[in-house]
Amino acid sequence: MLALIALALLAVAFLAGGCGDSSPQAVDRPVDSRHLPSVSQSLTTTLEPQFGETTRPRPGEVILSTQARAFVPPPTLPLYRIVPTPITEAGVLGLADKLGMATDRKYSLHRSAGMSASVADDRWLLTFYRDDLDCFRLFAPEGERRATEGFERGESIQAVSEKEAIAVADEYLAALDYRQELGAPQVFARTSIGRSAGGSSVATDVEMVVITRGVSYPATVGGLRLIGAGVVVDVAPHGDVIGFSHTVQRAERDDVEITILSVEEAAKDIQDGEGLLPDEVPVSNGSRILIEGVELAHYSPPVALQETHYRPIYVFRVRVDDGGQGTWIVSAYEGIQR
Repeated sequence: MLALIALALLAVAFLAGGCGDSSPQAVDRPVDSRHLPSVSQSLTTTLEPQFGETTRPRPGEVILSTQARAFVPPPTLPLYRIVPTPITEAGVLGLADKLGMATDRKYSLHRSAGMSASVADDRWLLTFYRDDLDCFRLFAPEGERRATEGFERGESIQAVSEKEAIAVADEYLAALDYRQELGAPQVFARTSIGRSAGGSSVATDVEMVVITRGVSYPATVGGLRLIGAGVVVDVAPHGDVIGFSHTVQRAERDDVEITILSVEEAAKDIQDGEGLLPDEVPVSNGSRILIEGVELAHYSPPVALQETHYRPIYVFRVRVDDGGQGTWIVSAYEGIQR
């Protein structure tokens, strides 16, 4: 028995949060951070409908390791204002040419939730989000479908190695002039198929076979890693590129410098159960949280937050109840809602 399991796994760099179905509002002047909610408050508010105010876990003891205590952040950091590149027919078709789409294609402009514009030819579908020419996904639907259907027919189909996937993705991005200023790639299983042994339905007898690999590349803003956006290239068997996602929006440094919290101050959000909890390991009421590592980064907001800036965050590497490890994201500054 063959069970097809589509695993759209998040890259380590949290790439899935980059683009969405709505446009950030433009700002004509710098934004006073006192009028912005903290990232932790925004994330907590956004997650409440699925988490529930009374069920959101509140850890017990939160401990800073020696390494975490030694982290000294800069006293201030600038805000970076997101500046979308407007969607125009000329711009969309120009990018379609750059990406190698056929001249015989269909262009559509959308004003509904989900996408801003699209271009389709016989092989590729190019979609744009957030009314931003830099926020797009190129995908060849038939490429993955042929691979998975061939596997189900009993053909010997398996993903290229991680090393080969990186080589293909690097070459693809370099040819399009997208490789510069991106960080080191990481590979994940984009699509896998579960194959049971001897027709058994016992879960332990299921072998997972990777079909397509995703290669993700982190971006930086102001010298800090950008969490929630980046670049992903999908590589099918035989080394064919069947997907390219670009979720990094252009940003300009604003005139505002905001005060950065100390590690001890920011860790209070963990104590209160705020921010973006780790999805790698469960957190319960009373859990013991050991903060093992600290990173300052910028945050690319999900669409639901309707934010206009990349803002500073702490990425805490935590160990929960002396067991599994994960990352807990909280605001790196104190926002005040007015």
